[in-house]
Amino acid sequence: MGVRDLELYEKRLDSETIFMGRVFNIKRDAVLLPDGREGVRELVEHNGGAAVIALTDDMTVPMVRQYRYGVGLITLEIPAGKIDGGEEPLACAVRELREECGHTAENVEPLGTIIPTGAYCSEVVHLFLARGLSRVPRSPDADEFLETEYVRFADALEMAADGRVSDAKTIAALFRAARIIKG
Repeated sequence: MGVRDLELYEKRLDSETIFMGRVFNIKRDAVLLPDGREGVRELVEHNGGAAVIALTDDMTVPMVRQYRYGVGLITLEIPAGKIDGGEEPLACAVRELREECGHTAENVEPLGTIIPTGAYCSEVVHLFLARGLSRVPRSPDADEFLETEYVRFADALEMAADGRVSDAKTIAALFRAARIIKG
């Protein structure tokens, strides 16, 4: 953190958990603002997640079509999920690729992280690129209803660019993977 960053930093003074759930908790924090005044921040605490863009030998991407309750839409996105307590992000990505799309991978490399909603949520999503895929049986969670759809990488990238794919982690992973693929 640089000297200029210290001028922006907010210090937590007090914290109260107001909701504890299966996927996230909600806290209300009192903070000291950079100008010395006190403020309030409401925070969704989340373990974080992992997402994986997988490439088949013929440059197609297994994607997941599913209903997303929070936005009331069926989305097309790369396999992803919540990191279980103590789980490493890589293990989560590999697990989600197997569960949701029925693939394992010989090579999985990191594509960095994204912060989906940093204003009020602690979630960080770890992105990965998987290659050298092999088929295995799919095993989605009992409450997951989804379909796997294979999309040519170039088409998926175009869909992200023109808005047909609107899932943030998918867009970020596609564009980061494109830099690696194009060399």
